[in-house]
Amino acid sequence: MIKFPVMFLMFVLDISHTAMAYECVMPKASEEYDSRECISDGLIKVAQNGKYGMMDDRGIVIAPLMFDEIGVFDEGVAKVRYKDKFGFINHQGLLVVPLKYDDVGFFKNGTALVRRDDEYFMVDGQGQRVLDETPVMPIPDTVDVPAVDLAHELLSGEPVIPEPSY
Repeated sequence: MIKFPVMFLMFVLDISHTAMAYECVMPKASEEYDSRECISDGLIKVAQNGKYGMMDDRGIVIAPLMFDEIGVFDEGVAKVRYKDKFGFINHQGLLVVPLKYDDVGFFKNGTALVRRDDEYFMVDGQGQRVLDETPVMPIPDTVDVPAVDLAHELLSGEPVIPEPSY
């Protein structure tokens, strides 16, 4: 049975999540940057000298060039990395979940999986830990492929159709 590290699972789910297509009109002001990418309808991630920021399709800077990474928007927020910590910003470029996590997933139904130190847990749109009645099971260092499929199904709400085996 194939085993994958849990962080790889978060990475794979995040990569598959970023394959969405958005429409943006690239403003003239965006041509001044090293790179530019549409990350939400009307919002453009721009880069200069290895730092990322965000502007709208009118060329107005929404988030300054300070982040080491900006993800795509989902449920109104995008993950950002500054130095070695992750958080989330909203469409206005405001930090809504503080930069205090070692890694973050994406938001689904108002919560996101995050890691701080060696602990994984869910947070809401303000970065508050989500408490539920379910006891927290320890997350193993590796997971097998069916667990990856199950995690995708749980997070995306779409069933995974297994490949036929001959």
